[in-house]
Amino acid sequence: MSPTGIIVPLVSPIAPDGGLDLDQVAANATRVLDAGAHGLYLCGGTGDAAELRPAERREIVDLTVPIARAAGASVIVHVGQAPLRDVRGLAEHALAAGADAVASVPLRAPWGQTVRYYRDLCGVGGPVFVYHMPPAGYLAGFDQLAEVLELDGVAGAKVSDWNLFLLGRLADAFPGRTFYTGLDENLGLGLLSGARGSIGTWANLVPRFYATVWDAAVAGRQEEVLRLQGHWRRFLARGWSGDIIAAFEALMAHRGYARACFRVPGTSPAVDPAVLGGLVAALEEIEALGEER
Repeated sequence: MSPTGIIVPLVSPIAPDGGLDLDQVAANATRVLDAGAHGLYLCGGTGDAAELRPAERREIVDLTVPIARAAGASVIVHVGQAPLRDVRGLAEHALAAGADAVASVPLRAPWGQTVRYYRDLCGVGGPVFVYHMPPAGYLAGFDQLAEVLELDGVAGAKVSDWNLFLLGRLADAFPGRTFYTGLDENLGLGLLSGARGSIGTWANLVPRFYATVWDAAVAGRQEEVLRLQGHWRRFLARGWSGDIIAAFEALMAHRGYARACFRVPGTSPAVDPAVLGGLVAALEEIEALGEER
């Protein structure tokens, strides 16, 4: 059965020398799972995949899969955003290490090539998840996604799309597949629209809050989901008043979870200390909501 629940797209903290801070990788994996997350999504966009060397990606997998297994949690390993010659090797390594599934963004190519790419990736023998992410320029419509979802070996998709109608339509059309909501802003709404889990960046910061929203959704407490979603919307609006990724990285550093999350820093200025203070206060309110679980 495909992983469900709160699957944290784990960050890959960067050490002062520019290498991976593997101790921090392990600490974050343990922290989010102890807080109630149901699994890890390794080496995705939040995990700085495009800037990781294949050897570093293997290190992360080898380090964190045993941590997840000890916690009874699941693991999906993203193998895209790498040279095509490396993708299959990364997938084979991940599955051999004990991952439950692999995932990949589509190619930036005509869709027919993408279908062949996913068919080849399914050949490694493990479940494959499609990563649908229009905000990053990976565009596809329902019919195109359906063509891939019908492939043997494709287990579902991470849908990082503002279009919740599309998410629900896919879930209705492919009840045997598993779909995750991928935009943090759609956390509760995505779960109410047919997603069977969430893979959102900010779960690195507040995994317990995410698990609280998940518990309410699974229990059918829609009013509670919407109440929590309202608090979450107002919190993220603070981050969106500037650079949302800069806000995330600043809060991760403030909490001591990662000195830096990304090797290539954003182009926006550092978060103003006064703004950061407001974000920290708002974050504490969200964390308190998570304690309702």
